[in-house]
Amino acid sequence: MEQDQYAFRVSTLPSVFLKESLIIRLLLQNHTFPLTSLSYSKHAAEMLMELVKHRQGLLCFTGATGSGKSTSLYSLIHYCSSELNRHVISLEDPVENNQANLLQIQVNERAGVTYATGLKAILRHSPDIIMIGEIRDKETAKVAIEASLTGHLVVTTIHAKDSVNCLYRFMDLGVSVEELRQTVVGVVAQTLFQSPINQEERRALFEILSNAHLQSALQAIKQKTSFELPHDVTLTGQRELIESQNYANTKVY
Repeated sequence: MEQDQYAFRVSTLPSVFLKESLIIRLLLQNHTFPLTSLSYSKHAAEMLMELVKHRQGLLCFTGATGSGKSTSLYSLIHYCSSELNRHVISLEDPVENNQANLLQIQVNERAGVTYATGLKAILRHSPDIIMIGEIRDKETAKVAIEASLTGHLVVTTIHAKDSVNCLYRFMDLGVSVEELRQTVVGVVAQTLFQSPINQEERRALFEILSNAHLQSALQAIKQKTSFELPHDVTLTGQRELIESQNYANTKVY
């Protein structure tokens, strides 16, 4: 639409022999999609919307670059702001999607506005929910844990292999098992899945670690034993189930 506003993120990478790689990302501004339209599973979308109803705690997304984590985060915090009437402040590097109904803070390390210092400043403005673009270091992880312990719901991303390994990643950043037990309300691993019915459509699959599974994972970590989610809950299991159902529906006898 002509009235829509887009932001462009441009990255160039020069190489030898006068070759150059150019990547352009088009980002639709002041717009979000309902999580139910982004998710392959309506049930998974409803589970995520239940998790953000917590008044305090830590909800983490993990996944590869380009897996749609930011889109899911924007959808969730828009739901929190518009449907749950929560005061949401985000801290991002960079602000990818300008939202008129949110208070968004841009990280600027040259000016001294890091994730850690920005978080400390945000806490003075009584937010109900804090969205952190990414937890990258020990200081940011520490402040995020403190914020989630003092009456705030913190929604963020962190790089890890899957939902269970996200807990170990926090421990690598100096967070104790007890702090994880007191703060984490859910860990979500995300990937994009191409619909077998409509080849032009890609939707998100969510591996959600919460409730009893989350407690079992934390107990296993505390006891230094291994824990695995049920196969049908994992991203791999969900893909296999969808593909097998599609094969059964299209098989000619």
